[in-house]
Amino acid sequence: MNIEVAIIYDNNWGRPDLKPSWGFSSLVKTAEKTILFDTGGNSAILLGNMRKMGLDPAKIDVIIISHLHDDHAGGLLGLLKINSRMDIYLPYPSNRIEENLGRCEGKIAQVRDYQEISPGILVVAQRDSQSLVLDGKDGLIMLASRVPEKVLKMIEKAKKLKQREIYFLIAAFCLHTPGEMEKMADSFRTLGVRKIIPCHCCGEPGRRILRERFGGDCVDVGVGSIIRI
Repeated sequence: MNIEVAIIYDNNWGRPDLKPSWGFSSLVKTAEKTILFDTGGNSAILLGNMRKMGLDPAKIDVIIISHLHDDHAGGLLGLLKINSRMDIYLPYPSNRIEENLGRCEGKIAQVRDYQEISPGILVVAQRDSQSLVLDGKDGLIMLASRVPEKVLKMIEKAKKLKQREIYFLIAAFCLHTPGEMEKMADSFRTLGVRKIIPCHCCGEPGRRILRERFGGDCVDVGVGSIIRI
């Protein structure tokens, strides 16, 4: 499966013509589906960046919300005004946001454990959080936006479900003290994560530790970056 991931909402600088902002969203294109993972904190910024990147929100098939913090789900309602036909996968429980999705004409699902979207595309949940897992040529591609402890649990679950290693982890997670981050980085390595892309909410101290642990397999990105796998 050929996969393209576009970072369209992030607080890290990338393209100078795009607007960085606190939050995260990425557009994932496969041959079967176009998936928006998180919606950032502001729909105007989200849609403005998409327009400048030549990405059409009307072509999104599926939205996956990693967790219900405003910087990851705040752009959802504005996006629904442009495209109401998308299927939406929410973490469980999510009554607070689901009540406001009346304009959605697609399927709304809450994922408690895991759910297959289509062959090779999986949503894996851990309590109030969820990640996107895709089959890649060299291993699993995983997108996650949460505290590292929950990301670790979802990595373990994805590996067990798919019986494959994590080739690429694209992670917008909140990092803690350098000591805690060193332990997390070692855990990612122990779990077999091959390459890592730290995104939103990952400060420079945490990025430095990941670069030390992963070397050239730690890839820096910002809003506007395109990853082709």
